[in-house]
Amino acid sequence: MLQSYSNPEVEGIYEQVYANYMQQLVKAYQAGARNFVLIDTPNVQDSPMQLAQDGTRDVLERALGLWNGKLADLAADFQSKDPDVMATVFSSYKVFTRMYANSNEAGGSSGLKFWYDSLHPSSPVHEAVARSLAVHLRGIECT
Repeated sequence: MLQSYSNPEVEGIYEQVYANYMQQLVKAYQAGARNFVLIDTPNVQDSPMQLAQDGTRDVLERALGLWNGKLADLAADFQSKDPDVMATVFSSYKVFTRMYANSNEAGGSSGLKFWYDSLHPSSPVHEAVARSLAVHLRGIECT
């Protein structure tokens, strides 16, 4: 996704990817899976790597919005095809955005060092995402 976001035909590329994604979900369903948790792409437009590239932050933010929106549409479409399916989307994007705003790198006061390197989040960020995912899953009724 990160290599395609600046392509003017990004929406067409995403359509192809999501058609394949749907095929993979169907295969998992045919193998017996009924409960699906899809995790969207986190906010990486504020990563040091991305911020070092002039003029790409807003393009990536738009692409991530498009990508994550299509993921939500995919989950809803997949779930609507069979009453036995439970499909939910967990938003790592929202967790990243909230945590980054309070991090040292963003001038926040949390004391959190958000980035491990120029693209990857630190261990405390991974732990917080895992805790948020656990809370999300506790609120879901599986089939």
